[in-house]
Amino acid sequence: MRRTLHLLMWTLSGLVLLAATVLIGGFAWLGLPETGAGLSAKSLCSGVFVAGRRADDVIAADLIPASGLMHLARLKVDEARQEVTASMLWSRERRARALPGLGCVLDPTPALEASAGRFAAAAPGRQGVRVTGPDAGAPWPATDWSGIDRDAVAAAVDDQFRDDGDAAGRNTRALLVLHRGRLVAERYGPGFDAATRQLGWSMTKTVLGMLTVARLAEQGQPLTLPAVDWVDPARRPSWLDRWRSDARARITLGDLLYMRDGLAHEEGYAPWGAVPRMLWGETDVGAFAGSAPAEAAAGSRWRYLSATTNLLSALLRAQFADDPGYWQYPRTALLDRIGADSLIIEPDATGTFIASSYGWATPRDFARLGQLILQRGVGSDGRRVLPEAWWTIATEPPALPAGTSQPEAQAYGAQLWLAGSPGATACAAGGSLAPADPAAPALPPDTMLLSGHWGQMTVVIPSRDAVIVRLGMTTDRTRFDRCGLIRRIAAALPTH
Repeated sequence: MRRTLHLLMWTLSGLVLLAATVLIGGFAWLGLPETGAGLSAKSLCSGVFVAGRRADDVIAADLIPASGLMHLARLKVDEARQEVTASMLWSRERRARALPGLGCVLDPTPALEASAGRFAAAAPGRQGVRVTGPDAGAPWPATDWSGIDRDAVAAAVDDQFRDDGDAAGRNTRALLVLHRGRLVAERYGPGFDAATRQLGWSMTKTVLGMLTVARLAEQGQPLTLPAVDWVDPARRPSWLDRWRSDARARITLGDLLYMRDGLAHEEGYAPWGAVPRMLWGETDVGAFAGSAPAEAAAGSRWRYLSATTNLLSALLRAQFADDPGYWQYPRTALLDRIGADSLIIEPDATGTFIASSYGWATPRDFARLGQLILQRGVGSDGRRVLPEAWWTIATEPPALPAGTSQPEAQAYGAQLWLAGSPGATACAAGGSLAPADPAAPALPPDTMLLSGHWGQMTVVIPSRDAVIVRLGMTTDRTRFDRCGLIRRIAAALPTH
């Protein structure tokens, strides 16, 4: 009997050891420790040196809620160098550093660090780190309350902050409502205020769409231009040459703007998925995105892909004689012209903007972007900022025409969600966009949406002359009813 028990114990121990070996081996094979270290270093660097938050708060409120595996990260913050290093289990050490004018960059090359220094010297005052907040205490026009249900707006705002500071809850960090260009409501969560830059995640895609259309208009180039032809030969990414010999040669700039390029990418967010690999496992997001083969004919299939936006970002980079010209372009073409001084888009290790994900701004500057959309590309001073064609390109034709086998494509314009498209979208549980559900209450038909991971959104409703900005970190998407909030605010405002 005793011998049998011993044999059983040894067998169980062996099975446990084997399972642990397989688990650890699979963990390593998937590259998760290195990706996790990259996520940790990059997120902590940006949280401290771009958003200006305390390192302990970023770890406790951002890293750990994002993944319990972040407990395994070994982190070091170097204030003097504005740098964070991280490793996880047996991974190599990953380094993220705040570069002047560019924000935090993961594993920057020496060449990039040198270029960033020259960029900062040529554009003083555009440091992009340790922002004090251009909006801190700045007055906005007095609100005209005629026709607004003030109590309903206040109740909707209060409801978003009922679980203040609960990382597992709704975790709203900022909520702003603009009506007729004036602040109707503005509130912040614990540890955040008007001067705190926050991460917009995929809201950055819309900014990249604006910049792309602006550059095309400057050059007089059409959306039908093949992507392989929209480059200066001296600045052509090497991966683009391979496109010329296969079906990818037929992908147009319009296909990329509307996310119908047909490339074999997936929008996977699991730790081993394509998006984490691109953001924290690769050094060149353009090359990663451009390496995918053609899977469907260009223009025939819609698929929401962060990789597609980063392809556009890499192609936009090739339109400038040097990187400083590219890095400065968001400011000269857009941000300086609407007073959005805080907004920066962080690049990868080679210098390409990670426009799928890494745009940081104060909530008021996200509101300024929304107001620019509301005014069809015209600034608050009455001067045109975006070309007239931008409005039509971004908002009127959906990604695919009506009647296709992908009704969800009716909810997408050019790097912008057409969230109120009649018959095309409705709000599903958790606030995600999905094919229409007849039982779901409709949003105002003209609702447009900049949407980001974990509940970030800038909402534009022309029929209400309204912009709504909500920023937070809702890791459980069922805790935040995105479309419910939009409906409540819209119902409290007069029809324009």
